[in-house]
Amino acid sequence: MKLGVEQKNKIFAIIFIFIISISIATMFHEIGHAISYLFFGCSLPVPMVSPFIIGQTFCNSPEGWYNTINNFQDIIMTFAGPGFVSLIGLILFLIFKKSNYIRKHWVLAFIFYFLIFNFLLNGSLQFISGGDHSYLVGLGINPIYLWSIGIFLLLILSYHTIKFKELMQLSESRIKEKTANKLRNCFLVLFVIICVAYLVFPLIYYLF
Repeated sequence: MKLGVEQKNKIFAIIFIFIISISIATMFHEIGHAISYLFFGCSLPVPMVSPFIIGQTFCNSPEGWYNTINNFQDIIMTFAGPGFVSLIGLILFLIFKKSNYIRKHWVLAFIFYFLIFNFLLNGSLQFISGGDHSYLVGLGINPIYLWSIGIFLLLILSYHTIKFKELMQLSESRIKEKTANKLRNCFLVLFVIICVAYLVFPLIYYLF
């Protein structure tokens, strides 16, 4: 079936929302670090996200502040990044599930859906692998605890991802059941590819 102008615009909007939500999730991750910096004496934390969607947070004032941080504080500040973005993701997930108003407006529904997806994805993968996981393990945290949190979040995220079919039917009432299933399956494949790439590539790097 040839796509009309309206359908093409919707597809463009959906892709745009998805891409922007990745950057927003990364920024909230860094905001989590920044908030914890404030509690431990950093008067000017600076969260940043590069054009390549790589986040970083540093303390601009006072100078030499990081040298005053003890091991416990370091653990809290590192945990705060994935912890904060995951918490916001769970809150948005509950709001999304309970709000009929959001689901009645497809643009708003997609914004919530993709924010939830990328917030939970960011948090879960950082608890399972990645820089924050490695740093926390280096600080003495048992990786089993981190993996447990990450797997719990991935289970919620998997359930959320399966609901992509319903979201497509919401945005386009004329979409066929078979087409909606195919789109849902494509999004599930994307989800799996992202997880595998994030978790397997670092393992290959360290092995070879």
